[in-house]
Amino acid sequence: MKYIVFILAICLTHTGFTQSQKTIVLPLVKTIDANTVPDGFNVSIFNIKEQPHPASGSEIIKLKLNEERKVKQRDISLNKTTAPNQLNGATPPVMLKGFQGNNASGVPNDNHIAISNGGKIISVVNSIVRVCDENGIVLLTKNMSAFSSAIGVYSQISDPRVLYDADADRFIILYFSGHFANNSTIIVGFSKTNDPAGAWNFYKVPGNPYNDSSWSDYPILALTKGELFFTFNLLQDGVVDWRTAFKQSVIWQVDKQKGYNGDSLITKVWGDIKYNNKSLWNICPAQGGNALQSGGIFCVSVRPGDLRNDSVFVTSISNTIKSGNAQMAVKVFRQNRIYGLPPNV
Repeated sequence: MKYIVFILAICLTHTGFTQSQKTIVLPLVKTIDANTVPDGFNVSIFNIKEQPHPASGSEIIKLKLNEERKVKQRDISLNKTTAPNQLNGATPPVMLKGFQGNNASGVPNDNHIAISNGGKIISVVNSIVRVCDENGIVLLTKNMSAFSSAIGVYSQISDPRVLYDADADRFIILYFSGHFANNSTIIVGFSKTNDPAGAWNFYKVPGNPYNDSSWSDYPILALTKGELFFTFNLLQDGVVDWRTAFKQSVIWQVDKQKGYNGDSLITKVWGDIKYNNKSLWNICPAQGGNALQSGGIFCVSVRPGDLRNDSVFVTSISNTIKSGNAQMAVKVFRQNRIYGLPPNV
């Protein structure tokens, strides 16, 4: 499948910040009726060669930090003089209704969930997508390989994500396929209606947008009124240590209405996002409060591999693709408290 590329070269150097951008137009690959697509194979992938993973090379340090955290937690529990809910700041939740959810054998199972205003629930794990109603009645269960096979993608499937767009009353599903530069593909589906068990428009986004030796991993998604934003880390082929494998994080900006309509998808990829010549990691787009915001978006990132750091980076994209004048900026905020490697979840 061919795609058209328009390159807009922009490089900003003020305050130690750099970035580049290019616009990519992607045709609709296929509209798929979820009810009629074949089930496909329920495949479990075992990598012969280990793939990059977070904190590789830092296991001993993380174990030491986790032990220190446990000691601090024990000290708090032994010396506390207040009620548990006052200490923790939240009242324990009460379950009002429960039913069997989605399941997978992978570790981690990369589970994600979205619920519509009409009570439709989509749950995704590394290999299965399931649609239920609010009473837990299963409306659809499919192997994710079924959708991939239908659009001609057969490599490993990983990291599925799903969002509900309350403004459009539609769902968006995203996952990636392939763990090498020559087969890295991002798959994005937009529901044509508010029924996630119905028809979907599917697109293939290049997982190696710069045609180098990198592949896309670890998606994070957010919506605005007009657009879908998702971010990926680009990793070096065949390198296990996460810190060595990491090349850069990129932000994809997408006109979501084009996806709902089944038109060619207008996208912009922002890359080379650096501060003082050091790439930002794990850029996390922030969706906002109880309503979708207009225009651009804010993203937050830290230095996840540092033992000690005080910097929080806020990356902003000022406007939509359609506006024709979207700009990126990065601000650095110094904290009065030091952060370090995250604990095991």
